[in-house]
Amino acid sequence: MTWMSATFAASEGRRQGLLQIAFTKIWMAKGAPVNAIMYAKKYAPENRCFFSPGAVAIARPLLISFGAGECTAPDVRELTTLVNNSGRPSSD
Repeated sequence: MTWMSATFAASEGRRQGLLQIAFTKIWMAKGAPVNAIMYAKKYAPENRCFFSPGAVAIARPLLISFGAGECTAPDVRELTTLVNNSGRPSSD
């Protein structure tokens, strides 16, 4: 199972946002798979986005275009979830 991550300097917040928007569009088009998750963690002075193996499976070319590379699986308890479908009905 391959994880990927992309690192952005603090000054690249717009670029990180563009990646999240583009990933979300692909994720939605694929039916919002429960196993495709985008996470983030802020490390001073940069931000790092992590993509679960399910996310990599649906969006590898996009991730590579933003400079993402393979990485070891992070401890997701230390991350913020940016894009996720928990599989539970929404409360809306």
